[in-house]
Amino acid sequence: ETDQSERAWLLTWNPSKWESGGVGDSGHSLGLTVGEQVDWRCSSKQPEVGDSVYLIRTGVDPKGIIAKGSVTRGSFTKPAVDDPTKEQSNISVQFEEIRESCADGLIPLVLLKTAMPEQQWSPQSSGISIQSDYCKTLGDLWDTGTDKSSLRQFVDWTSNDEIYSKPQWFKEYTQYMERVRRFLNNEQKLDESLLNLIWKPAANGVANVSPGPLSNNDYEASKEALMTLTEMIKVNPDYDTYQKIYAEFEKLKQAGSVRQIYKSVINRVFAGLHPEKFTTIVSIDKCKKLLKSLNKEFQLHSELADDWYYANLALKKCMAEADLDASQLLQNNIAMWQVYACLYESGSDSDSAVNEPVADYETHQSQREDSMVALNQILYGPPGTGKTHNTVDRALEILDPQFLHNVKSEEADDKQARGHLKQRFDELKKEGRIHFVTFHQSFSYEDFVEGLRANTVDGAISYSVESGIFKNACIAADHDKSKKLDAFDSAVTALVDLCDQSGGRLKLTTVRGKPFSIEYTGGDTFKVFPDSTKDENPNYVASIPNAKKLYLTGSKKGIYNQSYVEGFLLFLKRELGLPEFQDREVKTSGGDPVVLIIDEINRGNISSIFGELITLIEPSKRAGAEEALSVTLPYSKEPFQVPSNLYLIGTMNTADRSLALMDTALRRRFDFVEMMPDVDLLAGVEVKGIDIQRMLEVMNKRIEVLYDREHTLGHAFFMPLKEEGGEKERFILLQNIFTNKILPLLEEYFFEDWAKIRLVLGDANKPNEHQFITENGNDYSAEALFGKNADPGYDIEERKSYARNGKALSYSEAYIGIYDY
Repeated sequence: ETDQSERAWLLTWNPSKWESGGVGDSGHSLGLTVGEQVDWRCSSKQPEVGDSVYLIRTGVDPKGIIAKGSVTRGSFTKPAVDDPTKEQSNISVQFEEIRESCADGLIPLVLLKTAMPEQQWSPQSSGISIQSDYCKTLGDLWDTGTDKSSLRQFVDWTSNDEIYSKPQWFKEYTQYMERVRRFLNNEQKLDESLLNLIWKPAANGVANVSPGPLSNNDYEASKEALMTLTEMIKVNPDYDTYQKIYAEFEKLKQAGSVRQIYKSVINRVFAGLHPEKFTTIVSIDKCKKLLKSLNKEFQLHSELADDWYYANLALKKCMAEADLDASQLLQNNIAMWQVYACLYESGSDSDSAVNEPVADYETHQSQREDSMVALNQILYGPPGTGKTHNTVDRALEILDPQFLHNVKSEEADDKQARGHLKQRFDELKKEGRIHFVTFHQSFSYEDFVEGLRANTVDGAISYSVESGIFKNACIAADHDKSKKLDAFDSAVTALVDLCDQSGGRLKLTTVRGKPFSIEYTGGDTFKVFPDSTKDENPNYVASIPNAKKLYLTGSKKGIYNQSYVEGFLLFLKRELGLPEFQDREVKTSGGDPVVLIIDEINRGNISSIFGELITLIEPSKRAGAEEALSVTLPYSKEPFQVPSNLYLIGTMNTADRSLALMDTALRRRFDFVEMMPDVDLLAGVEVKGIDIQRMLEVMNKRIEVLYDREHTLGHAFFMPLKEEGGEKERFILLQNIFTNKILPLLEEYFFEDWAKIRLVLGDANKPNEHQFITENGNDYSAEALFGKNADPGYDIEERKSYARNGKALSYSEAYIGIYDY
């Protein structure tokens, strides 16, 4: 068993490089035997004897971990294989087990990325460390993968993982099949309730066909025919029946009973009545894409099909070939969707809602439509009203409304519910669906949108454009552009690997055919060595961000070392398959929504930070809208639009700045959602006889009279008192809240006008020992303080001084006296 604390290293092997001196042969075989000791490139000098190593195959399919071994000799240098004049860093390793095929237990790349998403699995060099938190996970995957196909490994892992197992889906799928099984066994007749379940809902436990379920009118008009069709599918789900069902729907359409042929619904009925023959994927396009991936990345052998029926038979053939556990039929069907989702869901093909069932979908959808979420909104209110806390719910309301609905309705424990919501929030953040930033006085346009960054390599300075948080969020929302940038990043990674395989340097040419070499030096730059100079340190660099800028815009303006950057990009296109970038004039963002949360939005200089983009965030000016606008960004010179599926959620503390003083341009483009203190949340909270709800209510009424409602005290300050705990511990907590939160805040609100603070705290109505702020007696005169000839300008005897009374914090009567007088 792998020790979680052990150190492990990831070595890379690209079998396509064997001709240039790499390991392997023309058949892409590693050509090593178990127990054989071999020297391997390793960029890190940290590996020590006994450390674990894992070998990942890159460059050719199937990609994944193919061998495990251990270090037998630490870092040393030796001549490079392809150029003996150069030295490269190596370690000696001994491989204990080798699995070169998916049938032997290769750990597939998709499983590595899914199970350990924070680890780099397409490293830019050989010999990076495995994150310590993942050492045990990777060891377990390797150990349990013995004699298992790669697909079986993936299915077993997702079926047992608490997130990817989809327990709610499996529960609904099982309940559906229990009802259907009685019908299939002739124990129950096909009544209207069952017919409705099989044909009508957008989600019924098998799959979600939204936005294509039967309309109410079509269902009612064709109900009798659907009874007959269901019986046909029940008795004989062969291809002839499949074609007949489509033919019957065509007749219904011609007769005016239905408006369209509901392909996904028909496919779902077959899948729901016969799970042994069909998976839960009801889209032909997705089935075909999944089949290609199973053949390519899992080495399974199945012919591609042009219709859904035979595509599902092919999927089932692959599942059988992978030796999936036949007793886990429903889990296996769900797992096929999980394979698809993990391969394609993160890109522009993302539409997990098309297949994944959602409980009470129609009810929830109607609720969602009744309260459409604004594209731009700001939560504003006094301190402690839960604005930042509430952004979690707001983001989930946009990104995963059904999950939010389920947790809110099913979890009675608020703390437990909050834990589940925050966990889902963090998952979406890791997926790039949620971005978070806090504004402050020095935050700028360059931080938010884009700016120039200086890079220095061996004394050579280059400048590149760095995207800010807002631009990155827009790219994540614009799946088409995001996918193309992923292709660029993948091509650069392949280039780094190619340089590594070539001994560090790789030969390129400029557009005019002038040769030069590049060497990856880490970070965002490649060092350039023109053949025209013999200088071993010519101080030329090719910046990856500049190459990306040239790729996106075609403009060379502002790019340093243009000819080398252009040659760099030309190589990516010609040799590494980077497609041409064609930006759309009008983008229609049809992908998953993305949320950008801007905390403390009023603390930044809005006009300066947003710049010209303040206009583009308007819904009517977003990409795809009738009045869509685009701008050319000042640094990258890229044409830029704000996607229609990017949601902005800001928070604003009204104690810092009144809403009336907000930038007018910002106020006009955002929906403002007031969040005031909610004392009802503190109902029933009592500490040593102190009614916390009543106490806060009275203090806030006094603050409204003495100052304004924007400077009241939030309920969140006192929410920790709701947690379970002893009376003594909770009273100590209340003292800390007053000492560190309430009293300093009141001092700030009233600019140390102690008389008003005493009014808020009701100190005038309490005995001295219970007063939080006490009046000091006047035992001095002007003459005693300043001399008999000095005149301070006012009657010194009339002046009062004040002091904080720390002892009052330990008396429960001091708090009760705030409202009970």
